[in-house]
Amino acid sequence: MQPTKNQILSILRILKKYPCQHQLKPIYRLLLRMQGKQSVVQGAKVYTLQRAKDSTKYMNIRRKTVLVVGCNTGYDCRYFIDLGAGEVHGVDIIDKIGADYTHPQVKYHQMSVEAMNLKSESYDLVFSVATFEHVQRIDLAFQEMVRVTKPKGIIYCVADPLWNSRQGHHKGNFFENYPWIHLRLSRDEILEYCK
Repeated sequence: MQPTKNQILSILRILKKYPCQHQLKPIYRLLLRMQGKQSVVQGAKVYTLQRAKDSTKYMNIRRKTVLVVGCNTGYDCRYFIDLGAGEVHGVDIIDKIGADYTHPQVKYHQMSVEAMNLKSESYDLVFSVATFEHVQRIDLAFQEMVRVTKPKGIIYCVADPLWNSRQGHHKGNFFENYPWIHLRLSRDEILEYCK
């Protein structure tokens, strides 16, 4: 079942009312009821689009250069093109980086945010949402983000220490019968479980 236009508008109203991710659990539950797992993906896209729009409150991005950290398959870059950015670069480590969105003003870089091979002071806006739970060395990532941001530029980063899902993590397909494994077992116990 696809969400109706009115349901999506309701979700957007809720997002405006509750801008913090930890307050979004009711939205994810609603999305799960509406469409199952696919809804969560749509909900994440709606959430990220809203964060992209929020970032433009701090800077007019028309004709500006934007770096999207954790761009995944490209949808996050699309939001900034639609919002008027002059050029958008996406950084991610995944093999399918940019697979879902190509545009002449978008360039993808397959690399870690912890060690970016990008020119210093290049971006007016450095944007990252729901990425830092995947980054091992957050200190290095922020140093790099600061390095590539122009002197009058901004970094817009939203991250939570825990991912909200029924499994408690992104790897439900690996630990389907063991929810919240990362909180219930030590690193060594998880490795032993995987053997």
